Amino acid sequence: MKLILALGILLAQAPTRNPCAFTAPAGWNQSATRWDGACRDGRAEGLGVLKEYRQQSVVRFFFGRLEHGQVKLGVIDQPEGFVAGEFAKGELLPSADRQRAVDAFAEGEKAANEASSRFNKAGKAAPAKLYAAKARELHDQLD
Repeated sequence: MKLILALGILLAQAPTRNPCAFTAPAGWNQSATRWDGACRDGRAEGLGVLKEYRQQSVVRFFFGRLEHGQVKLGVIDQPEGFVAGEFAKGELLPSADRQRAVDAFAEGEKAANEASSRFNKAGKAAPAKLYAAKARELHDQLD
């Protein structure tokens, strides 16, 4: 029930268009994915959140960093679990280095906290609370 309510809150906050160009992670529906974060030179840049929608519900998130509109470092949060690490051309780079996963979860936590702060400053308490909870969930993966 909490997830359904949270997804409804996010849907209400979903932008109608993408002001920043970006490439969604591999396997995501590009046209159904939205960026919540900074834009530089017309491209998604820095910490933020990608949300893929299906039938007006968020089906998965990416929390982390984009560079020049490309997914770089962070965590995909999906029903099957987390996918964390460094990305190139939308694909997770294979790595046996645990530090990459640690860095990805830390970057994802920062992105979720920044999103929470942006919504808080905008007076939107419900999504701010949701993203703060996501940040804690990502942090807890490192314990």
